[in-house]
Amino acid sequence: MENQRPCVLAVEDDLRVDPQSKTLLYLLQPTRVIARKRIEKDIHLIHALLQHPPFRNAFENKTDMQLVLHITGPTPIEHQADLETVLHAFSALLAALPRPIARRLFMAFSVGNENHSCFERLNFQPLSIESIYRMATAIVFPSQTEGRGLPIVEASASRIPLICSRYEPEEVFAGVVGEHLPPEQQIQYTLFPEADFTSAFLDDVSQLLLQPESNQALLDHNYHAVSLRYRTEAMSQAFEDLMRSLWDKMNA
Repeated sequence: MENQRPCVLAVEDDLRVDPQSKTLLYLLQPTRVIARKRIEKDIHLIHALLQHPPFRNAFENKTDMQLVLHITGPTPIEHQADLETVLHAFSALLAALPRPIARRLFMAFSVGNENHSCFERLNFQPLSIESIYRMATAIVFPSQTEGRGLPIVEASASRIPLICSRYEPEEVFAGVVGEHLPPEQQIQYTLFPEADFTSAFLDDVSQLLLQPESNQALLDHNYHAVSLRYRTEAMSQAFEDLMRSLWDKMNA
């Protein structure tokens, strides 16, 4: 806890994962490890997918396919028990699966570190958060509560599909996805259910992961939506509108 370093976990020693593989499924949760982020729900989703015939059959038949769950942030020292919850969930998942399948699952922690001592030696560039997003097959964001929820905006700006919960406060979530805005400015997402995963939900996620080309129209829509809302001109106009509103109230 006092010397957190990037690591990748797997069921056996000496396994390898290739981040450039075209068959790699890369689930990214760009958060810290704390209880309200509910990272264990990602692991439960992976388990459910591997029991869902359309996904399970594809994963079994493509023997070179691997799956990584990557959590980007560190664990605050007072949240060690939350990290243990995540680790126990991953261990239980691996124990429940046939070993040939378990050997193709990985969980990565970068603990907020976007650089590494080997980068200079291997002539690598430091990873930016944008680079990390662009590696992802999908963003998973099952948070229970959020102050804002920037991964929703960042995923849209990176043209990465999003699986997220309707977190609390409800009005904050509604504001981030733009439910009060015209349709062209609303962010579209796959809803992380609070109850059991339905077959329809697992079908949607399976298609999202296994047939990424089918999501292009949605990803283009989300990119356009955040461009309309957050480009420099839009932000300047929003600031001017806010200042004008404050001025009007002061002089009412």
